[in-house]
Amino acid sequence: MSGELWAEPGEPEAKPDAALDMAFARLLRALRALPGPCEPPVGVGGFDILYASEREVVVWYAPARDGVEQREVAIPGGLVRAAWALTRRGAPVDEAALRALAASPGRGRWLLALLAQVPGVETRRGEAPTLVEDSPVENTPDGEADAGQTAPDEPYVTLIWRGERDDASA
Repeated sequence: MSGELWAEPGEPEAKPDAALDMAFARLLRALRALPGPCEPPVGVGGFDILYASEREVVVWYAPARDGVEQREVAIPGGLVRAAWALTRRGAPVDEAALRALAASPGRGRWLLALLAQVPGVETRRGEAPTLVEDSPVENTPDGEADAGQTAPDEPYVTLIWRGERDDASA
């Protein structure tokens, strides 16, 4: 199952190491145990985690904006695993890094929202780096952000792992 999530097309299947597998399994258990609704660190609305598996994490998104329907959102397990591995390194991880990892502004924002809920992850709000793009973030009906940056009225959020570290992530 994890091979198709890690290997690029045409590349041999990569096997994640045992420490990453255990850390990911603990993450999935933590996500399943979260009481809802969860509040994302940026944006408006809330979400409940419907289920979390190696294949995907599915949430029920309840937007706070008028005219936007509640809906199910699926975040691929491979992206969640990769974002968790990045976060567990201990260095600050911002939304831009998660957007780059996910190759999608909307998926990057969902990774930020999910990981910000996990015990041991510190959420810091501050000023964005000095390089700022001109266009604001706009959300489409499917929850994907159109632009690749944080809206001017939203905080710049960084995640920092403060929990125990595995030998593999040290």
